[in-house]
Amino acid sequence: MNIDDTEKVTAFTESTKQQARIWDWVGRILPMVALVTVLVLHVGEQHSLKEIVLDAILVVFLTICFIWWYWAIKKIVLSTNYLKETYIKFKEISNELRNIKKDIKQDDSNR
Repeated sequence: MNIDDTEKVTAFTESTKQQARIWDWVGRILPMVALVTVLVLHVGEQHSLKEIVLDAILVVFLTICFIWWYWAIKKIVLSTNYLKETYIKFKEISNELRNIKKDIKQDDSNR
């Protein structure tokens, strides 16, 4: 990317945020659907120790997946925001350096 790609960076940032919102929703809903499905399928039935242990493992696994998914999506959004902010600051610094360079050339030509 060159210094004048502000539109590309903004489009990338917005696209990433939109995708993160979708995955955030999917990551919240699907694990809950899976947990409810497990509970509905096993309510009121007699279960062996093996089934109880497998159900507990499933619940723990889905909970960990849910927490990790939420964390990962939030990190992606934060990283994208930092990328945009960094790009904007870099562009400002580049413009300032250009202005300083111009000023130095003008000072040198006036001497």
